[in-house]
Amino acid sequence: MVLILFAARWIVSEHHVPELEEFSLYLMSLSWALMVAGFLWLLYIALEPFVRRRWPGVLVSWSRLFAGNFRDPLVGRDLRAGCVVGVGLSLLELLSYSLASRIGVPEAPYTLGGPEMMSLLGTRGLLGMILSEPIVSLFWALATLFLLFLLRVMLRREWVAAAAFILVLTAFMGLGSDSPITWIFYALKYGVICFLLLRFGLLANTAHYTVYFLLWFFPMTPHLSAWYSGIGLAGAVLMLAFAAYAFHTSLGGRPMFQARLLED
Repeated sequence: MVLILFAARWIVSEHHVPELEEFSLYLMSLSWALMVAGFLWLLYIALEPFVRRRWPGVLVSWSRLFAGNFRDPLVGRDLRAGCVVGVGLSLLELLSYSLASRIGVPEAPYTLGGPEMMSLLGTRGLLGMILSEPIVSLFWALATLFLLFLLRVMLRREWVAAAAFILVLTAFMGLGSDSPITWIFYALKYGVICFLLLRFGLLANTAHYTVYFLLWFFPMTPHLSAWYSGIGLAGAVLMLAFAAYAFHTSLGGRPMFQARLLED
């Protein structure tokens, strides 16, 4: 899947010309695709048997989804939880920037570039961003699961592993900032991610990163007259469609409003 997404991203996002140099670009893209797909495959294959044996609950909804059970209520529940956490953490990050400026402490450094700029390069860049976003989300979901599972095995106690998980990631992500607001934000962020992994599992964590990156990689604005407002609306539509699927699936075929509740 990762290899297909990577190849499709290169096809739609690059400007192709009928020259021999195109073949070298193809080989370079193929090498990157094979490396990324191979790395994620090795990470998953190395991790999955041990997680299934020692911590099987984290893979239940993930396994059901990839077994083809797209309408499973448990799959919908975990996707819905991931959507809520993704939106919540995005709002929390925006709040941290605003709060830092209001109380007069240094703000967290943030540089616009990479994926954020790619979505501004027109239709080809936008499609490339949409296709690469699941790969980024899967990488971070597997990486955080790997770290939490490793700490869980080494430290034996779940609460100790959770505390170490939050401490390690907060320190790693906050090293480049001297703002106390940044450190507090990262501690809260990885505390929520740790709870999400422990309570809902890998699928919910992947969904959280999917929504989180959709909100950050697509520049959304309330000013519809801005030249990039259409790009932001595309990200919002994708996020809402994803959330609607998760909510509808989590109902398990039941109506949203039951008649007997309305009669009461």
